[in-house]
Amino acid sequence: MKTIYLVVLLLYTVIFGCRKTANDEIILNFDEIQNKLSVAKDGDTIYIPTGTFTIKNSLIINKNIVLKGAGVDKTFINSLLTGIYTEVIIITTNNNAICRITGITFKGFTGTNHSYTLGISGSCKSLRIDNCKFQNGGDHSVFLDGDITGVIDHCEFIDDSQESILIRNSAKQDEIWEKQPLLGTDKAIFIEDCIFTFNEKGDHAITSINGQSYVFRHNIISSKKDRNATQIDTHGNYYNDRSGYSSEIYENTLLSEESWYGIYMRGGKGVIFNNTFSGLFYMPICFANDGSFLPTSGPPYHDDTYPAIDQINSFYVWDNKLNTLLISDGTPVLFVQNRGKEREHIQKNRDYLDCAMPGYMPFTYPHPLTLE
Repeated sequence: MKTIYLVVLLLYTVIFGCRKTANDEIILNFDEIQNKLSVAKDGDTIYIPTGTFTIKNSLIINKNIVLKGAGVDKTFINSLLTGIYTEVIIITTNNNAICRITGITFKGFTGTNHSYTLGISGSCKSLRIDNCKFQNGGDHSVFLDGDITGVIDHCEFIDDSQESILIRNSAKQDEIWEKQPLLGTDKAIFIEDCIFTFNEKGDHAITSINGQSYVFRHNIISSKKDRNATQIDTHGNYYNDRSGYSSEIYENTLLSEESWYGIYMRGGKGVIFNNTFSGLFYMPICFANDGSFLPTSGPPYHDDTYPAIDQINSFYVWDNKLNTLLISDGTPVLFVQNRGKEREHIQKNRDYLDCAMPGYMPFTYPHPLTLE
């Protein structure tokens, strides 16, 4: 294993194609960093020093490496990408890959629909994205698609246009929905000790689709009025997607001037406990079943039978507070949305319970990858 430093010496203009601006800011050359990634070997660390790295094309990483900046607000990666289906950094991982992105501020994404900052796909058992800042990250700052587990920790997300973090596993969605519950284990994507701020735009801090599992804990979400329809989300079974498989949401602080929902679960199973809500939430915690009322032209079809495909099941809710008051299921707070047959399909003491989950133990905090 070795570390590849993009050092800036007296000959930096010759060796690395860098230059300095009037305010002594180092502008890194895109081609040079892509060249370093091309010759790197699995296990290498690519170090990007203090300065601004502006890219006009996607940066491609297809090896198990660490991309390490000098720290938040020291190393900047600015994007000039435009158009749809564009990604600032595209990472393809291999089986049991180790992939880490750390110490970088990503800023200034100008893409339109379906644009991401980090797009990671494949199979990765030890992903870590840490100590980074994402500002105006496009539709999603982090888009994970595949058999991926690991942790996103100590990051800051500011004004993503849709979900800050979107996780899915489109290749194995049906297979995942046949597996056994894995609550309380490391078989999930963990988001912990992060800050999400929505001042000008944004929909969700996190959402999952197609059988993925996540643990969202010890985070802070803050949104201005009308900036967040929902702060924490799991998609349901509709528009050709399977639902997220499981969600463990606990010990978070949710602040909002006005949001429809704080935690909006549309499918799967999980636990929601010890979260603190402050401000205005029409329903701080809400269960729904999109497939029970949304007509669709293709699979998965509208489902008005019980149990509906991927619907809420085995969800436990306890010890959450709204403006210092304990949230309970009933007046004035209702946990279940009321569209179509949702309240027929999702019922207390059958599909969800307003109590602690027997025998449940959260996975080790902080996540072991954060200690390496």
